[in-house]
Amino acid sequence: MNWIFAKLAFVLEWKYFNTTTGIISLINPLAIAPQLYQVIVADSVAGVSWLMYVIFFLIQLVFTLVGIKAKNFGMMLAMLVSVLESLAIIVIVLIRT
Repeated sequence: MNWIFAKLAFVLEWKYFNTTTGIISLINPLAIAPQLYQVIVADSVAGVSWLMYVIFFLIQLVFTLVGIKAKNFGMMLAMLVSVLESLAIIVIVLIRT
């Protein structure tokens, strides 16, 4: 891992790295929002895999913790919002099926 870090140090040590990754992390909850909207308003939730959202939930939960450990507020916040969105989708799909 040290050699990878050394090769990428110019990016990883950039003073705006945490800010940039935090902002880019916001893409995740923005990408999930339309699916959440659809499961709320659609007549049917057929075709929405709750198991896939459980996997997303676990990944997002891990990256929420990574954001906390790295003290990257943007990543932590974006992943926390994504966790809540995925959890809402899981609950709605399970209730409506």
